[in-house]
Amino acid sequence: MHAPGSAVDDQRNAESRRAHGRSAQIGLEAIAVSSKSAHKPLSGNQRRHLRALAHPLKPVVQIGNAGVTAGVLREIDRALETHELVKVRVSDDCPVEIDEAGRLVEKETRSELAQIIGKILVVYRRRQKDPKITLPRPRKPA
Repeated sequence: MHAPGSAVDDQRNAESRRAHGRSAQIGLEAIAVSSKSAHKPLSGNQRRHLRALAHPLKPVVQIGNAGVTAGVLREIDRALETHELVKVRVSDDCPVEIDEAGRLVEKETRSELAQIIGKILVVYRRRQKDPKITLPRPRKPA
């Protein structure tokens, strides 16, 4: 048996971290590759509708001091599959600005950013099966 903190223990921990890092990267690639379909950007009245729906929601994911990691993106992806519309809190000690975090989340989860208010992102992605949110039609230009 080896003692905790020994070289064998350190090597196992390093191997475990590498394995988890690889799975995180694979998960991210799966998210990025799984949908090649182009989506139309949200119109103003669609954003307004989503903001109204998001008003009573509480943030379900928090981006912390590690920034926008593969794990955070996976959780946002899961939340979007379940709820279609989610709020994401960006902590004060996040290394990236909220605008940049919003762009990363939008790009990596194939979602639309409906709103940034303070340190909260409102993110929308229509569910492929059984969508619950019906967006209003875009208004025709005057």
